[in-house]
This record gives sequence, C-alpha cells and structure tokens, in this order.
Amino acid sequence: MKRQITPRHRSTAGCTIEPLELRRLLAATISGAVLRDISGNGLSGDDTGLGGVTVKLFKDLNANGKLDATDGASIASKVSAAGTGAFSFTGLSTGKYIVQDVPSSGQVRTWPYLTSTIAVNVTNANGTYANKKFANYVKDFNPADLTNISYTIVGSGGTKTVTSLQGNVKEGDVVTANFTVKAGKSVEVTLVSYMGDQPIVPPNLGNQEIFDIQTGTFGPGQHSLTVVIADCYFQVDFVGGKAIVPLGPTGSNILYGVQGRLLSFAVGGDNPCEHGEHGDEGRMTGGGSVFLKAGGIGGPAGSRITHGFQLHCAQNSKTGGPIQDVNNRLEINWNSNKSKFHLENLSAVQCFETELVQSPPKSSPIDTLILTGNGRFSGKFNNVDYDKVAARVEATLTDAGEPGTSDTSDYRVIVLDGNKDGVANDPVVVLDTKGALVLDKGNHQAHLEITPLVRNITTVGL
Repeated sequence: MKRQITPRHRSTAGCTIEPLELRRLLAATISGAVLRDISGNGLSGDDTGLGGVTVKLFKDLNANGKLDATDGASIASKVSAAGTGAFSFTGLSTGKYIVQDVPSSGQVRTWPYLTSTIAVNVTNANGTYANKKFANYVKDFNPADLTNISYTIVGSGGTKTVTSLQGNVKEGDVVTANFTVKAGKSVEVTLVSYMGDQPIVPPNLGNQEIFDIQTGTFGPGQHSLTVVIADCYFQVDFVGGKAIVPLGPTGSNILYGVQGRLLSFAVGGDNPCEHGEHGDEGRMTGGGSVFLKAGGIGGPAGSRITHGFQLHCAQNSKTGGPIQDVNNRLEINWNSNKSKFHLENLSAVQCFETELVQSPPKSSPIDTLILTGNGRFSGKFNNVDYDKVAARVEATLTDAGEPGTSDTSDYRVIVLDGNKDGVANDPVVVLDTKGALVLDKGNHQAHLEITPLVRNITTVGL
C-alpha cells in the first residue's frame, strides 16, 4: 500500500507575502547612423541615410579613447539599416567602448575627419548613448563617362586650349572646361575656382572660399562650364559631383582625388586674397559711370560705362550650400548703350570690411563686394552681333564713403559662346576695365541688410 504524503504548509500567520517583482536587466545602448555624404565635405545637412555599412564595437581596454592592438578584436558588429543608416548595440555594461566605421571599397569615410572611430564612455547602466554619426562618400562617379575633355583658357597672354589645367592657369584667367558625355549616360560635373589668403596647398587646406562656380547634370552630347580665376592665391578644379567647401583638413578624405572624382586641377597665385573681415550681413546699392582706360576691353580709351545694382551678401557661398538669391540686380551698359549685360543670378559673392577702403561707411558691416554671376549680353564685339547670349560677369564694387567720388567699380563680362555655334566652349571677354575705376558720377552705398529679408532659394549645386 502506497503511503500518501501530505505536503507541509508553512504558516503565514502574522506575515505578509509580497509578489515576486519583475526586474529589468541593467543594460546600456550605443546607437547612431551611417550617412551618405552627398557633397564629400564631411557631415552636413544634405547627407542621407546609408545602408549596408559595417559598424564594429570594441571594448576600449586601455581606456585611451583610441583603437589599438591592446583592445583586441571587436566584440560586436552591425550593418547599418537601409534607408536610415541606423545601427544599435544593446545589452552593454558600463565601461569604455569604441565604435568603428568600416566603409566598403567603393566608399571613403569623410566624418569624423581624421579617424574612423568614435569613443563612448558608458557610465549609466541603463543609459542610451545615441547620435554617434559617421559619413561616407560613395565613389559613384565614373570618369570614363566623359570624353574629349579640354580646357580653353583666356588671359592676358591670349587664348589657348590645353588638355590639362595644371601649369596652364594664372591669376585672373577665364577657364572653360569642354567635355562630351557618352551616349546613354547622365553625369554631374562641376568647375570651381577658389580664393585664399594663403596658397591652397597642405597644410593650408580649409582656408579657401569659392570664388566662382558652375555645375550641372548633363546628358549625352558636348557641353562646357566656365569660371573666372581670382587675382590672388587660387585653385581651380574640374570634378565629378558637387563642389567641396572647404577642402581638407590635411590628412582627411575631404579631397577630390581621394574621392575618385578629380579630372584636372591647378593651384597658383602670387599674393594673398586679403580682403579683410568676411561678412554676410550687408548689402550694397547704387550705380554711376566710369571711363575705360587704355588697354581695357570693350571700346576705345575714354568709353563711358554705366551701371546700376542692388546686391546682397546673404548667401552661403563660403560653406558651399545653396545660393540664396535675394533679388540681386546688376545692369551694365557701354558703347553708348549699344552693349548691355543683365545679371540673372549669382554664383558666388564675398563681402568684406577692408583696409583697402580709407573711409569706409560707419553704419555698414561691409565696404567691398566681390561677385561672379550669370546673365545675358546683347551688343556687338569684334564685328559679331550678340542678342541675349549667355555670359558671365566678375565685379568688385567698393563704397569709400560719401559723397561717392572715391567709390570704385571693376568689371569683366565674358560671352560663353563666342562663335555662336550653340556650344559654350569658346569664351570671349567683351568688357574688361583692367582694374578698379573711380566713379565719375554716381554713388555706391553699403547698408545693413534689410530685415526681414525675403529670400528666393535657388540651388546651384555647391
């Protein structure tokens, strides 16, 4: 006969039994995203999520914030999510970690600038350490999509066509890149000139600003882009994709060559672009007349040139963002008004408070405005008639105080399709004052910016 065992019951008299609590495990998270660097300039607002990139996690065993042999192999690996580029490491204890970006062979890291890692100190056992960001430039430009590349250079020595920019460009030249896009292809390319207060070479990378730029996406056929070179330290680059501003720093991948999209370049200049303190808060208005000196282009010595303008500094040419077109206007007339240039949009502008102007206006943050832009020219030059043809302008305007008798203007207008064959690959300078001319009649007035300023945003692909 089986013995029945009666279970014992512990007495609970005088006691309160509490239910077992569900306790959350202590575990920290490190998260972030890998972004696609659209313009190759490092982390910026136009970047988008980049999926499929490996991100590794290491314990920082020697706590020096750097990835070295002491740290050993990675303890975890994630692949960034499609669309967002997000990654996340969970279930981590407190301690010091290192997150590493591992780009594929078709990518280069552009953020952080000088390292592929981010150090994270996890001090909260339940904390989330978010917003750890990497940026990679995807090398999707194929130089083989372009053929018949040449460069037309117009300068003081005349006009020449060459196959390389290096060694062929000088201060003040007008440079045109000519190229053909292969059948079935669509290619984004940019021709950009920079200006700097030091030669634009290592270790001075990062000190430059865009002086002039043309960019676009082109289908099959023959095309061209034209820029003006600054009269000081310069660099000019013909590249696939968008412009970088600023280049560098030295040792980083913020360079066209490293990103696999440099077609040709030149660096030069003999003097710094010392224009004083840069600003973007001012504007300049006015107009008047100047008289062409001997050696100028556009007519005989003594030819009157009249101009009127309203120009704003409020744009983002220094950082390479989209130009903010704020109702800029510029009209230039010469040869008894038979030749006319009308500005349509700016490609770059710099505004300065300088030491060059001896009596600057006290109420304005600027006294000098330098611009390059696009527009239309009508008139006759070298017995060729032009009717509203595409043209470029380079101008420097100063306000040296009242009553305006010391204000100066410096203009150059370039027709892009000089022989009118429908291809803008033969630039012709139709007006060049050959330096600053003092106003005979008129006045330039620098002002504070209008507030509020209504901006019509137009992207030029900087």
